[in-house]
Amino acid sequence: MTWTASNFERVRRCPASAALPQINCTSQWAQDGIDGHAALQKFVELVRQGEDPVCAIRAVPTEWRPICDSVAYLAKHLRSELAFAYNVANGEGRVLGVNLDRQYKLNDCEVAGTADLAGTVEGVAIVIDLKTGWGEVTRPDINPQLRILALMAARAWGCDRAKVAILTGHEGAEPSWRWAELEAWDLDEVAAQAADTFNAVSRARENMVFGSETPSVTEGSWCKYCPAAPVCPAKTALIRRLASGAEGDELEMMLPLDRRTAGIAWERLGHAKQLLKRVEAACHAYLDEEGQIDLPSGKTLRKVITEGNERLDGEVVYSVTRELCGADIADGAVERRATKSRLEEALREKLGRGAAAQMRTVLDEVRKRGGALKPMTKKLVEVDGEP
Repeated sequence: MTWTASNFERVRRCPASAALPQINCTSQWAQDGIDGHAALQKFVELVRQGEDPVCAIRAVPTEWRPICDSVAYLAKHLRSELAFAYNVANGEGRVLGVNLDRQYKLNDCEVAGTADLAGTVEGVAIVIDLKTGWGEVTRPDINPQLRILALMAARAWGCDRAKVAILTGHEGAEPSWRWAELEAWDLDEVAAQAADTFNAVSRARENMVFGSETPSVTEGSWCKYCPAAPVCPAKTALIRRLASGAEGDELEMMLPLDRRTAGIAWERLGHAKQLLKRVEAACHAYLDEEGQIDLPSGKTLRKVITEGNERLDGEVVYSVTRELCGADIADGAVERRATKSRLEEALREKLGRGAAAQMRTVLDEVRKRGGALKPMTKKLVEVDGEP
């Protein structure tokens, strides 16, 4: 199995992406996403165990309580991190379990997926997806991931209708909901799409094993997180063109842009940026493992630990500035946090040409009192030759 509900849209658009070798990254949700999902999961499970929702909310971190509170009226009907399987051959669905960490055991012709929250209310399958990021999300009525998860849940529980929702929430913010209803014919449409996608992936795999032709791929926004990108024919061709300089030469030849070439240039630029981010991440991973990269120029690229930018403690800066320069300058320099630019601006406004000398005096005293730190950080440097 090389595709699940979470990448249904990508695989529908480009079946070869599930047939090519997969190079999965170890990235998880951003930390706030991990925390938000964990809080919601804890809340729902406590309510299912019989805990009063008011008491259950107190068991989660304060910043995630608004999200949990918005789910409270449905919580007893839901399970969190619930995994499903759907058989494209016979149209049957089944529940695989809870908290499987995407480790699915599937039968032939099955695809799987995990819902953040799922359950049934009065014979209607409910699937909810929690989003804690800031990126644009496809609306629920046409969201491929939600639609196929709804199909899986409905078939597993014998429902002929489903309701899907995107719950968007951030730390301490008021959450928002977007709901959509899927009727029986909507679920049948998703079932047909799932079967077509499964068969297209199977054909792509057969062509790769028994055929000699290069897999036919389709590029688009769905390429962004594709695990096959490093071996994708379109991407490897672009790597060669970028390395040789041909891509840059062709883009430059389009200048100045006109109505026809502007769109072409913009799309090619987007593909190049996505690829360069992946190449950069691969270089960082190689550096972490090997310690250095030998460059064609004869230099060596290494990560070195160095001091970062100096950070000022607002309380210390305020105290020192007030003593040495007066309260008015201190009030202008510090507002909850202190920066060198604000301090310099406040001094110049009051002292004019004498601000630079006074700036040095203030900073020296701030450092003596431990109010300035330079955190250690890593940066890339090119050095000549071998160590």
